[in-house]
Amino acid sequence: MKIDRKGNWYYLDSPIRRIPMVKLFASVLRFEDNTFYLVMPHEKLRIEVEDVPFLVTDFHLRDAGKQNQSILMSTNLNEHIVVSRQHPLELIHYQNNPLPYLTVREGIRARLNRNTYYRLFDHLTFGTDQQKGPLGVWSQGTFFRMEPEQV
Repeated sequence: MKIDRKGNWYYLDSPIRRIPMVKLFASVLRFEDNTFYLVMPHEKLRIEVEDVPFLVTDFHLRDAGKQNQSILMSTNLNEHIVVSRQHPLELIHYQNNPLPYLTVREGIRARLNRNTYYRLFDHLTFGTDQQKGPLGVWSQGTFFRMEPEQV
């Protein structure tokens, strides 16, 4: 099995088009020792993942206002995750480009698709009360930096 960079799942190089089947596989997906596995009661199968297994395709803001707001992210499998300390939003370098990723569950991330990332730009703010410092977003009282660190 394989998951391509766009979040498409394949079995024997054929796309799996039935979303309920993909959701079933996703529910048993685990990340251990830098490898993805489908873990079932009597079997553990290695799965190839080009980047990450999921994409964030949309988001909604709840309770607007800097530190009071929550950002609810939706994945390509219609999972809904609130950005928080348990589910951080962070920039990670992929092929020398800083890209935004959301931790979905332990060791498993989703990459924000381009449209979602650009929409998120409209909500960037400074991490401090002064009009300076890193740009990012607030969710669940935590600031998530959305600009690359200067090296």
